Amino acid sequence: MIESWFSSPVYIEDNVDTDNVKLYEKEVKKYPLKKNPLLNSIQEREGILTSHEVIDLIDQSTFNPLKKTILDHNKIFLTALGYDRKTIERMVISNMWFNISHKHTSLLKHLHPGSIVSGVYYVKSSPKNKILFYGKDSMVLPPKTPNRLSYESVAYDCLQSRLLLFKSNLEHSAPRQEEKEKISISFNIL
Repeated sequence: MIESWFSSPVYIEDNVDTDNVKLYEKEVKKYPLKKNPLLNSIQEREGILTSHEVIDLIDQSTFNPLKKTILDHNKIFLTALGYDRKTIERMVISNMWFNISHKHTSLLKHLHPGSIVSGVYYVKSSPKNKILFYGKDSMVLPPKTPNRLSYESVAYDCLQSRLLLFKSNLEHSAPRQEEKEKISISFNIL
């Protein structure tokens, strides 16, 4: 018998808030951005531009439909994880920002301390762009044929209007991007 414990769940929902995707793209391009060398592990001509620590989208009413949708999906996710209704109902999006990344940029492996659930919503992207999630158990000698019980990482396509939710302590990154532009909205829930 083989049992699997301590899973790392990733909630995936496609075609989320599709009616507002173009509005969100137009809106994020209005805000001031900065380059953050910590976000860009491959220093090319253009880094990842971010609104993180510049503007919090929580305060921007344009994103209210997306915020409501995120919290609705968070309820489904946390209910499946066994959280009680009272705890789930108290949760709020604590911060929300966007990143605009360009060809040849990447995002270093990181996690989101100080929150329970984190996530990303893809405003503009291509299936060629990926997000990677990493397991906590880094085997000294990886198996010759990895499987669901032994993968060290898993990749998901970054599809336009895809929403991903995951526990905030799940390490993730974005490998070198081959497409010209990707716009994502990231957030933390507490």
